[in-house]
Amino acid sequence: RYTEAIDGRKLDSLVVSPVLDSEFSRMTITCSGDPATLDQIIKQLFKLIDVVRGVMDNLPAGHGFITDQLRRAASSIVLNFSEGFGKTTPRDRRRFFMIARGSAHEVAAAVDVARAFGVVDQAVTARVADLCDHLSAMLYRFR
Repeated sequence: RYTEAIDGRKLDSLVVSPVLDSEFSRMTITCSGDPATLDQIIKQLFKLIDVVRGVMDNLPAGHGFITDQLRRAASSIVLNFSEGFGKTTPRDRRRFFMIARGSAHEVAAAVDVARAFGVVDQAVTARVADLCDHLSAMLYRFR
């Protein structure tokens, strides 16, 4: 029953302890996801950050708004994934992972806008789209 309550993750520990009010108890559940998947997500996150940094460094003057948007969106992926990973309930974790996923789509869209302005080439746009799509799928499946 407990593993269903935590989205099927491996149950590492379950500790029940008393609190001041004798009608209640404190329950601490520690669980983990697949470490290999977590490692892949982290590698993918920082691969995307490297590519986005290259895009930002090569944008011409006058396109600072795209640089700002890319910086915020790419950072948001990492920060929301990290925050979600620190949450204790599956619902909270999932919410932050979905925000991170949305930010991955935002990064791809910002590069598409840069492409439409003619300041990013098709190869870079395709590379970012591929990284974002792959990362988005991984975030969707990760619990």
